[in-house]
Amino acid sequence: FARVRALCYNIPVKYVIFGGTFNPPHSEHIAIARHALDCGYDKVVLLPSGVPPHKSCGVGAAHRLEMLRLAAQGGEDFIIDEYEIHTGGVNFTSEVLPRILEKYKGAHYLIGGDSLIDLNKWHEPEKIIKMCPILVCRRAGRDEEFEKALDFWRTKGAEISVMDYYPEDISSTLARWRAELGDYRDLDEQVAEYIKKHL
Repeated sequence: FARVRALCYNIPVKYVIFGGTFNPPHSEHIAIARHALDCGYDKVVLLPSGVPPHKSCGVGAAHRLEMLRLAAQGGEDFIIDEYEIHTGGVNFTSEVLPRILEKYKGAHYLIGGDSLIDLNKWHEPEKIIKMCPILVCRRAGRDEEFEKALDFWRTKGAEISVMDYYPEDISSTLARWRAELGDYRDLDEQVAEYIKKHL
C-alpha cells in the first residue's frame, strides 16, 4: 500500500540502503531485503562493495555484481546501485554513504546484526551513525552481543530500529564454503548455476 500511495500521490519514495560484499548473495540477503519492504520502505537499494576494507574478497566485483543481479531478479522494488563498483579502490562507508544519501534523499541504512556488533571496528563509525537512521536485522546466535551493541550505539546518539525478523544463521562465508563442497542450499538456483559455470 505504501508503494502504491507513493506513486499515486507523489509522496517521496522511502529508500533503505543495503550494502555488502554479496560474496555470494544468499537467501537471507534477499529475505532481509524483502522484509525491509514490509517495514514500510518503498525501495531497497542494494549497494555491492567494490574493494571491501574490512575483509578479503577473492571474487571480483563483476562476478559479485552479476550474482546479485540474478539473486534480485523479480524484485521490482530492488535497485542495484553500482557506485562502489565503478569508483575503484577501497571504499569506506563513512565516505560512500554521504554520496549515496545525496542520490536517495532521506534514505535509511540497513545493516545486519553482525555489522552492528562490529561497528566499532569500522572506519569513523561515530560519523556513520549521525548520517541517517539505521535499520538493523538481528544475527542468529549472537543475541547478547547484539543487545550490548544496540544499547551502546543508541547512547552515542544513533537512531536505530530493529527489524521484526529473525534470520536463519547463514553467512556468505558459510554459503561459499558449502558451495565449494557442491552444496547450494543457501543460494538462488540461478546464482548456483552461475557459480558452477564461472567460479
